Amino acid sequence: MHRFWDLSADGYIYRMKPERPFTFFLLGCRNVTFRELTIRDGALWTVRLSGCDDVLIHGVRIDNDLKLPNNDGIDLDRCRNVRISDCHIVSGDDCIVLKTCAETAAYGDGCENIVVRGCTLMSTSIALCVGCECMAPMRNIIFDACVIQSSHRGLAVRLSEGSDIENVLFSNMIVETRRFHHAWWGSGEPICVSAVPWDAERSIGVVCNVRFTNILCRSENGVYVEGWTPDRVQNLLFENVRVELSRWSRWPSARYDRRPCPTD
Repeated sequence: MHRFWDLSADGYIYRMKPERPFTFFLLGCRNVTFRELTIRDGALWTVRLSGCDDVLIHGVRIDNDLKLPNNDGIDLDRCRNVRISDCHIVSGDDCIVLKTCAETAAYGDGCENIVVRGCTLMSTSIALCVGCECMAPMRNIIFDACVIQSSHRGLAVRLSEGSDIENVLFSNMIVETRRFHHAWWGSGEPICVSAVPWDAERSIGVVCNVRFTNILCRSENGVYVEGWTPDRVQNLLFENVRVELSRWSRWPSARYDRRPCPTD
């Protein structure tokens, strides 16, 4: 793995060389199954699926370096009808993330009908995330019965581009988040919902119909919700959500982290 980072890496985040490979990259595939597979030390997005339909990922173990940026566990880009279950993922960047990227526009009109259940997760970034990239709709998404420990953010819906995110359920979770080095996005938020453009010139869509139900959080920061304008986040529900604020890391208190945003 050392061939992908510079020797100038510091103690908290590696400085990466510009070219790194995906471990698995499936583009425009159907009827895909990943089962009982172990992957270690992914250099970039470890399992990337773009424009895929009817996907089952079960019992997969991903063990990545917690200091390595952009080594996401599983990335679903413009995928449909996906089930992810009983996985254990440790990654420097997002463990499981949904996107609709600009460069894959020819492979689908959105990311929809996604179920993630029964996973254990640890991330130096976000454990479960929808966004930031959203060039086509993301909808009909369920995250259920997952355990998140020692992560920089827990559960996140983050819209930074011009399409919409709708109908997202988070339920029956245990979430532990803590602060870490400022080079990593996040500030210990157990839950983060934002609709903020990458830059002031870019249009922004709407986040709507998002529910958090039966969530237990222990965290060094509180829940964060932001809409770039008051109508950008709609129909957001917190039901039986408990947040216990505590301090156990050595990192100083900080504000919420809004990155990426026009004021960076």
